[in-house]
Amino acid sequence: MKLKTMLAVMILLSSGTQATAVQYKVTDLTPATGGYSWTPYSINNHGAVVGNGPYPFRWTESSGVAELQVPEGWYYGSALSLNNNGQVAGNAVDPLGRYYAVTWDTRGTMTPTGIGTARGNNDNGQVAGNTSGGATVWSASGDLLVIATGNAGAFDINNTSVVVGNLGFKSDYPQAFIWTATAGVRMLPSLGGSH
Repeated sequence: MKLKTMLAVMILLSSGTQATAVQYKVTDLTPATGGYSWTPYSINNHGAVVGNGPYPFRWTESSGVAELQVPEGWYYGSALSLNNNGQVAGNAVDPLGRYYAVTWDTRGTMTPTGIGTARGNNDNGQVAGNTSGGATVWSASGDLLVIATGNAGAFDINNTSVVVGNLGFKSDYPQAFIWTATAGVRMLPSLGGSH
């Protein structure tokens, strides 16, 4: 018997009372394409999932796995974050080999956000990632804000526009930060030891 790669998503089915036992449902997200590795990266509050296999995908219970298309001539795409409105943030490579931060809407239409990489998005349509200038936030309208320069990357953004990331993310010992529009970058304390 062949062993197939299985992706599992656990969905909490609790009624919200403390007396109710927690139940989980394990769902195989793997489409009927043999031999490929499938990796989920993000789940939203509605149970939808995005990730990557031989192509970026979105999975919903009602529709199953749907490919997130990249434009003709573009290369590999990746889906890394999913907000509660169904917008996906990720990356794609254009015909010249440049990495773009991209979003896919609920219909699966891809929009390049800017040269760089995207790692997280929020329900306001903001995308966190990085460019050659450093840690970056793109607004829903595509405006670019560099929040930390140099060797820095933004990894996620919440619905109040608070960003987490790190400085020195390509080095052996990157330092975590939190960013807000009012306070700017604040370094988070290290865990001690050599890190």
